[in-house]
Amino acid sequence: MAVGSFDGLHIGHRKVLSRLISEAGDMPTVVFTFSPHPRAFFEDDFPLLTTDEEKTALLATTGIEMAIFAKFDSAFVEQTAEVFIDRYLKDSLGMRKLVIGSDHAIGKGRSGNIDALAKLAPQMGFELIIVEPEMLGRPFAISGEVVEGEGRGSRLGFPTVNFVPPPEKLLPPAGVFIATDTRGMPGLLYIGTAPTFGKRKIIAEFHGIDRPERIDREFGVSVLDMLRREEKFASADELVVRMRQDREKLLNWLNCR
Repeated sequence: MAVGSFDGLHIGHRKVLSRLISEAGDMPTVVFTFSPHPRAFFEDDFPLLTTDEEKTALLATTGIEMAIFAKFDSAFVEQTAEVFIDRYLKDSLGMRKLVIGSDHAIGKGRSGNIDALAKLAPQMGFELIIVEPEMLGRPFAISGEVVEGEGRGSRLGFPTVNFVPPPEKLLPPAGVFIATDTRGMPGLLYIGTAPTFGKRKIIAEFHGIDRPERIDREFGVSVLDMLRREEKFASADELVVRMRQDREKLLNWLNCR
């Protein structure tokens, strides 16, 4: 069993899960995670790399057999590491091996750090396997509900798919990015407030090289590179000139791959 928040399911998390699978033998592979993210429980407006839905979809690609989302609330947070392990991992799930990142801790006040877990493991009858962390190691994914735009992009010659990421989703800084949609089609992703047109609410717009024939209610992209920060232009004509330059940079970027 592996325990953690697994926000972003980055390469370090995947290393933990790979170790879990290799150590499992005839035991089922289980991920025990939390909803909401523990830091989101303690900190208002804490941004997430992945929503619960995105995390579930990513976990499904790893070969893990089961993912359990425990409700992280005021009662849950009061549990000591011993109580948490005994009640949830041992009694309910029959854990025999715990695979965990070296920077992770469990229990009230993060008292169940690696040193504490190393002492608890022989006392409570489980094997502790520690994995060193690494970085993200994959394109950053953003998805959200498709919304109807104002049609400005089409009028300017750059039709876009407009979508709204969940409010808890961590977003890159406002600007223009090279990205691919779920079909793998490359294009330009804009994230920002459209200051040229006096907007204030964050929007996400994707202009693909090839516009899809059908657009689902949910739309997602993978961010590959950043082209530039958000700018405010004196006119729509100036914006179009820059957008043409952005598209030319996109094509050059693709030709160099």
